[in-house]
Amino acid sequence: MYATKSVDTDLVIQLGQAFSFRGDAALPTQVGGVVARRAEAGRAEWDRFAGRTSVSFQADHDHLKAQALIGARQLLMFEFVDSASQQKIGQCAVLKRGRHFEIQDGIQLTEDQQGHWQQAMRALLAELGAGTYSYGGLWSCEAPREAEFALLRDVTVDQVRPFAVQGVDFAKWPNWDRYWAKVSDSVRYESKYAPERVPGLRLERFTGWKMLKAIPAIMDLQRASYARKDMGYNRVKQALRYAYYMARCGRSLEVVLAVADAGVLAAYYGGQVGDRTYYIFGGQKAGSGGANWYLLKEMTRAAFEAAPTGRFVMGNVDYAVHEEASGGGLLRARRALRVTDFETSMVNFTYRP
Repeated sequence: MYATKSVDTDLVIQLGQAFSFRGDAALPTQVGGVVARRAEAGRAEWDRFAGRTSVSFQADHDHLKAQALIGARQLLMFEFVDSASQQKIGQCAVLKRGRHFEIQDGIQLTEDQQGHWQQAMRALLAELGAGTYSYGGLWSCEAPREAEFALLRDVTVDQVRPFAVQGVDFAKWPNWDRYWAKVSDSVRYESKYAPERVPGLRLERFTGWKMLKAIPAIMDLQRASYARKDMGYNRVKQALRYAYYMARCGRSLEVVLAVADAGVLAAYYGGQVGDRTYYIFGGQKAGSGGANWYLLKEMTRAAFEAAPTGRFVMGNVDYAVHEEASGGGLLRARRALRVTDFETSMVNFTYRP
């Protein structure tokens, strides 16, 4: 057993935070039956637990460290424990700069512990104190929380951004063949005949430090994609960004290139957390002869075989600001693979106890 700071009495919370008295800061905070304390988990344990929740690759241990460093922010990692059983039920990571706190990908609770979200959030806020906050992530599939934020004492919701994360939900199909039979006819045709139409077509996989070798090819494809949309492209900035995250987060990332006698025709840059595969970036040369669909077929197949009830997450869409002229092709490509919209949101709020 360990001592806790109970915050069941609102007056105690308000007095303690009003005078910024943190003499017992090393003690965990308890709200109801949930205890919040600084996380003791190492990288492997943190990532293992994250894989059981709805968070994305951006909330794995290596990505959190990388984001904190590149943004000159302090990384605070918490875990939530059931006070009766002493079992861990959740965790979360907070990026802090001054009195602004980013709760990256939200509070990670396992499916059977979702009912403890309010208690966990109250305990977390008691630990962090007054300030401005952002909650959520652009790749997280957590259900929207704005209704629950509205019920929190001393919290003012400043802005809510609803959107959808799109991904193939493999649990809808009993096997790979049944899934692939449901994708669009054109995708099946292009992927099937690409090896016959494209001389020397093959896939080359890069992991760890070897991913750095693929950066020039990725940037060439990305620059071509931007040019087709009449958008600017900063080659140096993108190269540094890819190199930084590949070097620091190589354990969970991989690059796969569709290569032919004519050179690199398509690229896949992705990551994995638990049973979810994340298609972070992809690119193709115009007139690739179906090489891009051949690549995506093999990547979705590999993801399905690794986790038959998992997801192949392809990005997000904010329908309120979506522009069909620039983003319509991307959404059509996702729909061709039969993605599902997972509704979520990001919430900006102020906490003034």
